[in-house]
Amino acid sequence: MTASFPTMKDLARQMLAIEAARAIAAAARVDEAVRVCEKLQAPLVRLAGSAGFWSLLSRALALAKVEVASLHVVSVRPDGSLTGFNRIEHDQDAGAMDKGRVVLVAHLLC
Repeated sequence: MTASFPTMKDLARQMLAIEAARAIAAAARVDEAVRVCEKLQAPLVRLAGSAGFWSLLSRALALAKVEVASLHVVSVRPDGSLTGFNRIEHDQDAGAMDKGRVVLVAHLLC
């Protein structure tokens, strides 16, 4: 982790909170971490290309899985989208899932 990682975690929390509020208003059923990653995809594809975005997201997920074991069912599809969030047990510790979302997005931002 870099010295800026706590700052990225704060930014990730803010982005996730905004998406969570939008999801409530729109009655969306897609995880807010998935929506944040989807919104980051376009600018990162312009910067690094499709394969580069896939690589960045795969790296972020691999690092997040080390910290949050419940993310083991999540994977990155070839098109750069995330799959598996709906398979995470909803009765697991909500704090762990929130941490997983934050860590995943923070690693993508770093």
